[in-house]
Amino acid sequence: MTFSLSVEASSACGLLRRVRALSEATEAIQKYGVMIKSPSGYPVQSPYVSLANRQAEITMRIASECGFTPASRSRISTHPKAEPTLFDRLEDYPDEAAS
Repeated sequence: MTFSLSVEASSACGLLRRVRALSEATEAIQKYGVMIKSPSGYPVQSPYVSLANRQAEITMRIASECGFTPASRSRISTHPKAEPTLFDRLEDYPDEAAS
């Protein structure tokens, strides 16, 4: 149980770090634009674009592993409902003292 909780916490922390990095890269793209001038004067793609794309890719992978995407939710299984015990079945019978 401890191992699975540490893995889940690690995934959650990783997801949050990636979302923050994606947000920062997106802000930089909005501030500086998608294209920038190279030192030689030619327009080139901003390095923030590739950073944002990579962070988005990693974020989606982690989100998929955690069951946050519709496709990954369908792969998550839940434990089947436990069979009723003898005491649960007895509760279904009317109380004889009340009659």
